[in-house]
Amino acid sequence: GKGLVIASAHLGNWELAARCLVNEGCPVTVIAREPENPDFAEFVNQTRETGGYRVLYRGSSSVRELLTVLRRNEGIALL
Repeated sequence: GKGLVIASAHLGNWELAARCLVNEGCPVTVIAREPENPDFAEFVNQTRETGGYRVLYRGSSSVRELLTVLRRNEGIALL
């Protein structure tokens, strides 16, 4: 009832891992760095949106927003 914080090194495919968590019933918000290449950013954002999880970009989210995610008993993934 207190949410989940997932912290890991940047290993493996987090896009797939986040989808798996969502499919297992664990809503997830991923903290990510926004891609520098606009074409790649468009592709990644489309992939993330269809994955069913939320993405907050570093520097654009507040601690209060993250605490709200945890209070909703959801997960936050940090690489």
